[in-house]
Amino acid sequence: MKVLFIGGTGVISSECSKLCVENGIDLFLLNRGKSFRTPPAKATIINADIRDSGSTQNAVAGYKFDVVVDWIAFNEEHVKNDFELFKDKTKQYIFISSASAYQKPIPKLPITEETPLANPFWAYSRAKIDCENFLMKMHRENGFPVTIVRPSHTYDETKNPLKVDYLPFHRMKNNKPIIIQDDGNSLWTLTHTKDFAKGFVGLLGNPVTIGEAYNITSDETLTWNEIAKLLAEKAGYDLKIAHIPSEFIRQYDEEWGDGLLGDKAHSVKFDNSKIRNIVPEFNPQIKFTEGAAEIADYYVRRKMNNSVDADLDLLMDKIINDFSNKYRRKTNMKFTRVVFAVLTFLISSSLCLIAQKADVSLKKLQDGNKRFVAGKPEHQNQTKARREEVAKGQKPFAVVITCSDSRVPPEILFDQGIGDLFVIRTAGNILDNIGLGSIEYAVEHLKVPLVVVLGHERCGAVDATVKGGEAPGHIKALVSNIARAVEKARSKKGDLLENSIKQNVDNVVEQIRKSKPILEEFVHEKKIKVIGARYDLDDGAVSFFKTDSH
Repeated sequence: MKVLFIGGTGVISSECSKLCVENGIDLFLLNRGKSFRTPPAKATIINADIRDSGSTQNAVAGYKFDVVVDWIAFNEEHVKNDFELFKDKTKQYIFISSASAYQKPIPKLPITEETPLANPFWAYSRAKIDCENFLMKMHRENGFPVTIVRPSHTYDETKNPLKVDYLPFHRMKNNKPIIIQDDGNSLWTLTHTKDFAKGFVGLLGNPVTIGEAYNITSDETLTWNEIAKLLAEKAGYDLKIAHIPSEFIRQYDEEWGDGLLGDKAHSVKFDNSKIRNIVPEFNPQIKFTEGAAEIADYYVRRKMNNSVDADLDLLMDKIINDFSNKYRRKTNMKFTRVVFAVLTFLISSSLCLIAQKADVSLKKLQDGNKRFVAGKPEHQNQTKARREEVAKGQKPFAVVITCSDSRVPPEILFDQGIGDLFVIRTAGNILDNIGLGSIEYAVEHLKVPLVVVLGHERCGAVDATVKGGEAPGHIKALVSNIARAVEKARSKKGDLLENSIKQNVDNVVEQIRKSKPILEEFVHEKKIKVIGARYDLDDGAVSFFKTDSH
């Protein structure tokens, strides 16, 4: 297969170039030869400037390719030029778009390829949308063989996700705060370029992908606070954060602010099922704890490219000082109207983000259960590296209260791994004060946003209560708890056992929501979502109940 990369030596494309050559692809790189990255030795270099269509036309005269990929097309003029150059020279043209093109605010998570494209905040994203629209029009009207790829924040050791490059480390080293937008709790996805390359190269030359768009991202989500903390830890520096509203930052740097309002300030979680259907081997493995170590090693230990943008450094100082002076000063024990507006914005944003985190957690459980039911578990987070990672501290994304029944193992039926779930198990999924205290620890100290009460089909504890009879020993305590659910279920139509199982789950959900003082307060302040569910022993499916969401 003969493939032309326009560019091919950048942050995202370099690993793709390497993997192409390793896979025996006949790779051509068309660029100006000015990157500090060395292209693969087996790649054929075509020295030309794609912005000079005349010289490029001469440079590719006589060539035909199976695939052409433009890594550096950023506006409609660029792709129009590509269309004229390659419409008769390739069987597939791949456009590198951006996941930032998806609608902002984001209508719902996870983001799929069907999520609308609309970004009123960021010109970069609108230009990418224009490119997509033109190329798809050419596909419909002229049969132009376009495939669209939408990456989201793909990085290597040279690409610090914080602004920008070495500067955050310089500020940490000098005990100065770094700026994180808003409250730093929006969810973000960082994809290592090596993981991206595995998904991308699998699309090359595949006719099924013509006229289609694909997300290629990691499945890992972190808050910006967590991203900053990991980078500081790997660099060996103490971390100070100045949380500044995105709107405030934009007043000082329009480009920076637009990139936040149009992208980084929004929580994201991507659905990669479409690319996995085409490229089954795509399975991102590199967590940001590893990526952060690479970045810190590059900038701090090896001291590569560690020049400081003095103007930006001073601007950050000014933004922090001005925000502190203007928005955080109290006058006669009253906040100014501006402070009140900012606090209202941050509080509402925080509540929205908490709700989004709970929804993301729920989606993880739903997706994992679908894999389990289909017999295609990924067994994620079960490696030696994961064990060593969580040994330093746990960050589960959901609490699951379920039955002790050996046929209902939460980590397996939700296809999760070490450190993913905080599990409480008792016969009949009954809660006492010890169980409630465990939930309190999870939501207050571990910041878990989602609590799931999981009952199951043919529950023995509930069945025994329905049938009645003498309960020996401490089993009486179980029966007396479940009996309330059974009595309430008797007034409902349908199977008494099934109704009792659901009612028992509903009772435990209500018990959690009204548990004073901590859980009731967390529910009232919408810091956690509590939801009931039922596991089907026969087909393995988990059905989540449609209850009050908070």
